[in-house]
Amino acid sequence: MIAVLVISAILAVLLGYATLAINQRLDLAEQSNLKLLEKAEVYGKVSEITYLIATQRITSAGVSRGLNQSGLMRDDSGLWLHPLVGDEIRTDGYVYNSSGIKFSIQNQAGLIPINSANQYWLKRWLSAHKYTPAEQNRLAAVLADYLDGDDRQRPGGHEESLNSPGNYLAQSCKELRRIDEWKIVLEEYSYFFDICGLDRNPALNLNSVPEALWQRLWPNSVDQVSAARERGEWITRDNPASQFEPTMINISEDLQARLGGKAHIVRVWGRYSSIFVRINPVTGAMRSYDSKSQI
Repeated sequence: MIAVLVISAILAVLLGYATLAINQRLDLAEQSNLKLLEKAEVYGKVSEITYLIATQRITSAGVSRGLNQSGLMRDDSGLWLHPLVGDEIRTDGYVYNSSGIKFSIQNQAGLIPINSANQYWLKRWLSAHKYTPAEQNRLAAVLADYLDGDDRQRPGGHEESLNSPGNYLAQSCKELRRIDEWKIVLEEYSYFFDICGLDRNPALNLNSVPEALWQRLWPNSVDQVSAARERGEWITRDNPASQFEPTMINISEDLQARLGGKAHIVRVWGRYSSIFVRINPVTGAMRSYDSKSQI
């Protein structure tokens, strides 16, 4: 009898372990299935957004979904009848949530154009962080020497550094870490990567400026602009930038725009997977990044 009880106890323990192992495998299989399904959704959303950027109208409000046909009508001369379509996805980095999948589109022209010969906006950002004019000029000079294709050193700049070979336009904002002077700046203000772009055009697309950058450049109007965007109000021909930020009238028109910028940074992520893509439909370029990359 005792032997039977012992054997029964052992079998019960073994059965418990077996049940636990089976349940763990089932949980693992279910989690793997969820990850696979989510990954398919993430890549599907990237494909959808890529198609919209490449084929649909882009307005001051963002990328049209192509749903509102009245907003896509033209007059006899081929001009758009309406400044906005009314079904746009914002391109200022605003985060959308679609069935657990989050995504955002950032028009690169709304970011600080570090590849531009005119570093007005870069200096404005540095000024907002209390860098003196001399420090601003120094940082702009070393960046320009890094980016240009010659060996002529600018006043305050430097052409040769073991950490910054340069002499070519930046392909990634992370390259600024190669420049000793900029490495110090980025250690203190790492969020700069979120507002840094690779455009050569010095004009900033004001409708695509992310809130974090607007906060630094024009802190007094950031709440007004954020609320206006939520209401679907954007800077257009009939709604000039000065109505949102009065000081805009003091900035050259060559440095500001309500439209512009073909390259877009698309971010799509879920619980388990994510992808960053920079899309330029004009050149046909599409570059992917993993979840830890900076554009």
